[in-house]
Amino acid sequence: MPATTPSREIVLPENASGRLDSLLARLLPKVSRRELKAAFRAGKVRLDGRACRGSASASPGATVEISGLQEAPQAPTRSVSRQVYVVHADEHVVVVEKPANIPAYPLTYGEGGSVSEAVLDLFPDMNGVGDQRNAPGLCHRLDVETSGLLLFARSSFAFEEIRRQFQEKKVEKIYIAAVFGLLRGEGVIDVPLGRRSAKRMVAGPPETLRQWPALTRWRALRRADNRSLVELNLQTGVTHQARVHLAFLGHPVLGDEKYGGPPAERLGLHASRLGFIHPVTKRSLSLHSPRDESVSGMVPARAD
Repeated sequence: MPATTPSREIVLPENASGRLDSLLARLLPKVSRRELKAAFRAGKVRLDGRACRGSASASPGATVEISGLQEAPQAPTRSVSRQVYVVHADEHVVVVEKPANIPAYPLTYGEGGSVSEAVLDLFPDMNGVGDQRNAPGLCHRLDVETSGLLLFARSSFAFEEIRRQFQEKKVEKIYIAAVFGLLRGEGVIDVPLGRRSAKRMVAGPPETLRQWPALTRWRALRRADNRSLVELNLQTGVTHQARVHLAFLGHPVLGDEKYGGPPAERLGLHASRLGFIHPVTKRSLSLHSPRDESVSGMVPARAD
């Protein structure tokens, strides 16, 4: 049976005009016109907070929210398009939610089944954007095991503007993590990281290893069953930063056996919120992942 997706939010581009249904059909190439018409008829399309018809005028900068779209079951192919949920899309940037255990980009040249491949399938105009031929438009990365928000640029100008924001540490990156042990309060982990091997990092590396500054702010959200749910604000973007810093704190991520975490059904780490300045409109965007239950549910919602 088809599955109903959470709501999608789309900010209309600055040159938006004409009928709303026609513009949405262009912005959402993988959604059929029949499906869009059904959503309008059912009152599941809201324009700036109000239900609207397909004939409504598309206004620049307006926010459209669509709920109840149907996703067909995933076909038995390498494509992951049906697993990648579009959280935000306009003519300049796309933010999607990456499933756990699917790579953000091909790990070897020509490999299929990555989120980048799925996004390019949804937005083919992105081809050639950025400096990674096998991951067009991809502005940052997540570990294979980590789920959550990924940001893509749809033009070279947008890509360079967003990359500058990452370099200047102006992009807000908020994660939630399910960790071992009972953690209370909040704090800051300001410990450099080094590469122990090709696939493993270490906190507070010896002077013989190259070091990268790494700073993580954390806040405990709840505790139960010797587990804690923690919110993380990554001020830097070093490989495995959240995982290594939490292990350094004595509270490794559930499912992260590489860094001392206990076995679990999945890695308990999810990129839940992403904040940045839109490269063209200059509006501040703060986007939240609608599907973080697989991590937050690893810690029961009751006080320990």
